[in-house]
This record gives sequence, C-alpha cells and structure tokens, in this order.
Amino acid sequence: MALFNGRRIRSRDLGGGFRFNADNFSISEPAQIDCSGMNEQPGCVLFCAIPSEIRTLVFEYALAPHDDLNKQYAKDRMYCRPGQLYHPKTDTSLLQTCKRVFQEARLLPVALATHTFWLFGGPWRYMKTGLKGMTHFQEWQNSMSKQQRAAVDRVQIFAQQMFLESLGTQSNMGLESLTFAARTLRITLRHTDWWSWESPPASSDKLGICPWERGRTSHQKMVSLPLEYTPQAMRQLMLPGTWGWQVCQVKNLKTLEMEFEIDERKKHQLDVILERAQHWIFPMSDGDGVLKQSGAVVHSSYEGFVRNKDDSTPVLNPTGNHDNPWTDRTFHIAVMTWRRSAV
Repeated sequence: MALFNGRRIRSRDLGGGFRFNADNFSISEPAQIDCSGMNEQPGCVLFCAIPSEIRTLVFEYALAPHDDLNKQYAKDRMYCRPGQLYHPKTDTSLLQTCKRVFQEARLLPVALATHTFWLFGGPWRYMKTGLKGMTHFQEWQNSMSKQQRAAVDRVQIFAQQMFLESLGTQSNMGLESLTFAARTLRITLRHTDWWSWESPPASSDKLGICPWERGRTSHQKMVSLPLEYTPQAMRQLMLPGTWGWQVCQVKNLKTLEMEFEIDERKKHQLDVILERAQHWIFPMSDGDGVLKQSGAVVHSSYEGFVRNKDDSTPVLNPTGNHDNPWTDRTFHIAVMTWRRSAV
C-alpha cells in the first residue's frame, strides 16, 4: 500500500518557515517481471475449476489492506479518529507464489488501497524516515508503472485548511498540484485543521471556506458571495491558485468527497457551510462534465480530545488504550459527495 505523508514540525507564526519529513518510497523505475513462458497451472484447482470472477474475489480478499494490530494508534494523537485507529497494512505474499497469480492480481494492492496523504498531523512514528521535504504527488506517480497509476481508485488527503488553500502555489514546501489520476478523492478537514478552530463558538471568527477563493476565506466573505453560479461562471472563477481548481485537475475523477469535522458546539457554523457547499460545482479540466453535489449528507459523531497531539510530542498512551476516560468533547462529522455529470 502506498502511504505518503508530510509533517509540519514547527513554525513561529503562519508566515514562518516549515520543514517537512515524508515517508520514504522508491523513485526508481518499477520492477518488471517477465511472464513469457509462464506455467499456466493447468492442474491447479484455482485456475482450472474456479471461475475467474470467484478467483478475483479470493485475490481481493487476500490483498485488501487491513489494520495492523501491532500498530494501534494512541488515543491522544490527532490522526486517531473513526476509521483510523490502527496503521494500515497490506500483505503481498500471495503475489510471490507463482507468475500466473502475479499476472492476474498484481494491480490489486494498488487498486484496493486508499492512498493517503497526510499534509499535517500524520502517524509519523509508524513510517520510514529519511526523505526530506514534503511528499510530492509527482514522485509518488513516478514510483509506479503506467498500469499501476491507471489502477489507482481512491486517494484521501488530510490537510490543514491552510495547506489545502496553498496546493499548487508553494511547491518548495511540497504543496504541489494534484497531478495524479484517481476515480475517488476524499479531502478531510479535522476539527483542528480549520483556521478558526481555537476560536470560541460565539466568536466572530467563524468557519469559512470557498473552493474558488484564493487563500483564506473568512466566514463574512463566504456568506457575502452568491449562493449559486452557473457552470460557465464557475469555470471562470476556479482559476489556478484556488483549491477548487486543483480538484478539477485530478484525472479520471468521478467522485469527490469532502469530510468536514468540527467541534459539536460549532455545528451551526458547519450548517452554513453545508448549505453553500451543496451548490458548489467543479468543472473538470478535461472538459468532460462537472462534479455536482449528489445524495444526502452523511452525519456522524464521536467523543475525543479537544487538543490532540502530533508525533513530535510525547505519547500519552503508546498502547492506544481506549478505556482512557479523557473524552471531553463531542465532534461532529459531515461527509458531502459530488459526482461527475454532464453540464
């Protein structure tokens, strides 16, 4: 499974410098295996008696990513949340059994994985070290073969709002353009990722976000904008330098998911964002349709810490004991989906 990550170590202020460490990965040419003269395994029940559709299900079960129970996340880490309680693991030993299996199943580890980028607050202690500089999407793409790149189905990006709004504008910090191809992209903003996450609920510094505005969008600016635009007008608004434009560059994208997490006490602020976000339209750069909001918003909640730590601070509980009583706040999650359609 490909898991590529960037970490902000320290910054004296928002205008200060950043230093990143990222998970190591090979940037050499992907290995090629010669399958000429391959044994077709005519005597193997797996190939001579089981239909290919069933065989694929068996391969998918064996090669699907799963939780590594030896790497349970500590509860006070900002990356420990619903759906991310353990570090993921993929066992690829099946591909080493024979060339026939390899030929049929070699792309499944890539296709089944959620390729996750942590632009801040990721599980660094469980990852390789040594690569300096924030993860580069292009280097990740270069580490795969053409067939593997085409097999990527799902990408998830955990990003502070500041980093999301800087994609493609500060490549020296690793905030490159979204140059990859994927069929589904999920962007997650955790409760500590918002610009105003530390502001009291009654403060005038409320949540604000807009895909076609450059830089930080205040709540006041957001609500002053028209609620709806035509697809033609939206195409003119989403220009380079906006995170909406970046989304539109993802090749083969069919589905966009935005996961918004906030302190339950600020749910009324999120409701304003959701009301406006349902009218967002993402005109794809290939000219083949747009992404429009589709289906109901999925809501959920969980109990957690107000101030989670990243891995530059000491671990409260290395074993991730979930009996720890320090659950002092309810967090609300809303997931909104956009799907590609004709204009």
